[in-house]
Amino acid sequence: MRLKDYDYSQAGYYFITICTFQQQNILGQIPLSVGAIHESPEMVQLPVMRKSPAGDIVEQILLEIPSRYPSVTLDKYVIMPNHLHMIIILNEETRTKERAIRESPLQSVERSLISKMVGYLKMNASKRIRLQNDNIFKVWQRSYHDHIIRSESTYQKIWQYMDENPVKWPEDCFYAE
Repeated sequence: MRLKDYDYSQAGYYFITICTFQQQNILGQIPLSVGAIHESPEMVQLPVMRKSPAGDIVEQILLEIPSRYPSVTLDKYVIMPNHLHMIIILNEETRTKERAIRESPLQSVERSLISKMVGYLKMNASKRIRLQNDNIFKVWQRSYHDHIIRSESTYQKIWQYMDENPVKWPEDCFYAE
């Protein structure tokens, strides 16, 4: 899934998507019928993601990422019923210092900063979710999707996609009832 020979510790903007195990809707729900038919378009409310307790936990962990990884800025995120999207920025200034502090000399294969961050999110969210609900054994699908954002126009398209994701939920490739 990763781009071959690309250094994912390199400064820049990244679009990350993480899916729940078997795309189960454990992070919340988006009601599909919000407004009544007789209401005017101005009065109809757009669908909004209603996070479950598991979704709240994921959001808490997401918001902890910049303090855990000082070179990471969480630019934008959206939590959906069975996945989450985020735009992160890897900042150059602190990346080298963080690499020296956080990496163990015993690791034979160096994981990218993004991989470490996603691992931190998945592991900690899984632990907290399972403490809260012992009916949930697996929380996350293996791995994650990433996209390197290389232009302002791509950034704007991804931002708009994230804003519209809850509204267009039934059309989403991850949609599951």
